[in-house]
Amino acid sequence: MKLFSGLLLLSLFAASCTTYQATVTKHDELNYSAIRVYPEWTYKKPKGKKWIAPLIGLSIGGAYGYQTEFTYDGQTFREAENAAIWGGAGLIAGAMVNGILFPKYAARRKQTFELSQSDKWVKSFNSTTGINYVISQKELNNTLVLVPEEKIRELRQQAQVLRNDLNQATPTIGFDELQSWKGDLQREYSVLPSSEISDLSLLISTNEAKVANIDLLAKVQQLQVLNPDLNSVNVLNRFSGANALLYSKADALTQQRANDIIFTRITEIFNQILPEEKNKLASIEPGKEGIGPINAFYQSFTQKYGNLLTFEQVKELKMLIEAKKSSMLTAIAREIRLEIDNAQSVNQLETITNTYLSHVDTGNSLIATLNERIIARKREILEEEKRRELAKQRAEQERRDRIRREEEARRRVISQNNAVVDRLRRDLRIEFESNFPTFEELQAILQAYIKLINDDGKYLVKDADYFINLVERKGFMRRGMNAISSDDESFENSKGFLIKASAFGSFDKEELTYVSLTIPNPSAEMIRMYKLELVSNYRNTFRSSMNPYEDAEGGDLYVDSGKTMYEYDINKDGELVVEVRKNTDAIWPIMAERISTNTIKVDSYSNFTDISLREGQLVEIEASGSIKLGVFSVDCYPEGINGFRSNNVDQRFNHGCLIGKIGNDGEWFYIGRNKTFTAPVSGVLHLRINDDVEIDNSGHFIVTCSVK
Repeated sequence: MKLFSGLLLLSLFAASCTTYQATVTKHDELNYSAIRVYPEWTYKKPKGKKWIAPLIGLSIGGAYGYQTEFTYDGQTFREAENAAIWGGAGLIAGAMVNGILFPKYAARRKQTFELSQSDKWVKSFNSTTGINYVISQKELNNTLVLVPEEKIRELRQQAQVLRNDLNQATPTIGFDELQSWKGDLQREYSVLPSSEISDLSLLISTNEAKVANIDLLAKVQQLQVLNPDLNSVNVLNRFSGANALLYSKADALTQQRANDIIFTRITEIFNQILPEEKNKLASIEPGKEGIGPINAFYQSFTQKYGNLLTFEQVKELKMLIEAKKSSMLTAIAREIRLEIDNAQSVNQLETITNTYLSHVDTGNSLIATLNERIIARKREILEEEKRRELAKQRAEQERRDRIRREEEARRRVISQNNAVVDRLRRDLRIEFESNFPTFEELQAILQAYIKLINDDGKYLVKDADYFINLVERKGFMRRGMNAISSDDESFENSKGFLIKASAFGSFDKEELTYVSLTIPNPSAEMIRMYKLELVSNYRNTFRSSMNPYEDAEGGDLYVDSGKTMYEYDINKDGELVVEVRKNTDAIWPIMAERISTNTIKVDSYSNFTDISLREGQLVEIEASGSIKLGVFSVDCYPEGINGFRSNNVDQRFNHGCLIGKIGNDGEWFYIGRNKTFTAPVSGVLHLRINDDVEIDNSGHFIVTCSVK
């Protein structure tokens, strides 16, 4: 027990000699000079002589040991011996307190901070920092919000000024400033204790109506000096809306007083400005010539006073306008009836209504009669339009049926013509013991020949063998055994029929490449066969659709896709010449194919249309669909793509876009997806794709064209 008491005594001594100072682990800067701190207690190194604490410990320990005894391992120590033992323990304790022993350990010693120590900690912290902080808030995570005492004092002084002012019978503070105080309580004044903030908030809300009453009446009184004009009326009329919050805080009696003052001032201004408006109304002529001016007067009245119709003076002026116009209609009622009866559209009736029967006295019997007459005529017009629309629909259906029948008949004729061609070819083959190559077979020979015509004059042997075999299988034998020539490759059969392939011997003029079949002394059946085959499978380049009824003229060109031209002719020697010609460079004019009444197909080979325009006509064009451009098959829509303009027909516009012109000599213009324009001149409409390298393109645009 004595040992325990001694240890306790030394512990108390050590604790009493150990000092801690207030420090923070970190702090956060807050608004309005406040800081949030994370407090702790840190060991404070003693100042002055370090031997004082060990000496005190030696004295206390020695005195205690001298008065007590201590037994250890059967041996009892008393008086001087025991005093020496406890004096040494006190000496060690004092040395530990001062950090003489284990100085690093002493420097690391800390003590946990608790909120109950807040006041003590702040007192120590203020002593350390030299700033007088006060506690604004104690937070649950053992943190404190501190504010300089000077800031608190300043805020309290300002708050006291507010209290003194609001406690007067007539505060000097304005309503807007008082509203600012509400926000300040949540901002700058939030560092005050919550009880003080609550008191200030209650003070403001208690006196808000008093301040609002004073401010509202003061502002209304300022309105009395406004000029007597319409602008002032609008300012007065909008006052309550512009000051809605002020109104809502004022009491009902003050609101009524303010409204009465405003109403009185508006009435005074109306009494000054409306007589002039009435004089203008009275000066308007009473006859038909006055209808326009009175309508304009009413429109002006609506613009100026439309938002003021709740005022009796304005209502009165409106009624005067309506009454005057109604009386004007009495004199011209017969003319109005004639206009109604002669109206041919609902729009005309609406114009009559807007001109004569708007802003009038609706209770007038004449007005009611005219309105009924308009309703009846409108019903008649709608019935007439319905009948015309039905007739138009029937006519359109009949037109479609006619086109369908014509198309069906055309397909039947094509089928019949091709059957006749097959029979004639079979009979002629038997009669003349010779093949009669079709246009498509000649086109296949042309494609095989084109592969052999290159800029360097070289070709693959297998391609040449294929070309020769392709022709010779038709019963035509090649003349000569030399290399393939671009000038003239001729094949002849036993009847003297000649197949000739030629590029005019020039390797850089492939556009002149063709294959022809020449038949000497042709029979009428031979000529008929090739003419029927031509018109039943191909389209004349100057026609927008295939016509199997026509009698092909010698020398006319026909197309399918546009890459190849097809032709028949009788030459000067009376020989039948059937020819297919390369057109991959689109050097021949080709009319765009028509696929419906208002729709045509524009591809890379077509360059003009069957649409003839007259100067001044309105033209509406819409385009859709897409094409593939170039060797990389880039998708291109009617508006075109950026880049590649070196290959354009017209460098000004996007590559591959839809362009147009009027007449052969017209200037190209951009169309894209749509364009509406008035034809500046008369002529044929040309449409084409803005790309001058046609061979590697595919696809087409669908173009709808309306001309009015």
